[in-house]
Amino acid sequence: MAMEVCIRDERCLTLGAVGDTSGFLSRVDCTSLPRFIDRYGDTVFNRLQIDDFLREWSELGRTAKTADEISFVRDVTRLAQACKRSRTSTCAFVGD
Repeated sequence: MAMEVCIRDERCLTLGAVGDTSGFLSRVDCTSLPRFIDRYGDTVFNRLQIDDFLREWSELGRTAKTADEISFVRDVTRLAQACKRSRTSTCAFVGD
């Protein structure tokens, strides 16, 4: 099963999601915040962490090569930006 990235509200209801069907996260070497993404568990970033995450995700996104990887990076950026605009949402990486 591929990792899923979603934005959740304060009741943990999913407001939007995207799957890492290309396996991008399993092939890249992450630094700083993205390195804490657990492939087998859940990793949650809140609005206080999201600016740092977005900056680092942008750097990591430059390593995307295929159309699927580029699309995944763009979709995760979109979800993280939505989290940033909300006071109560989180951006969650849901592992297998």
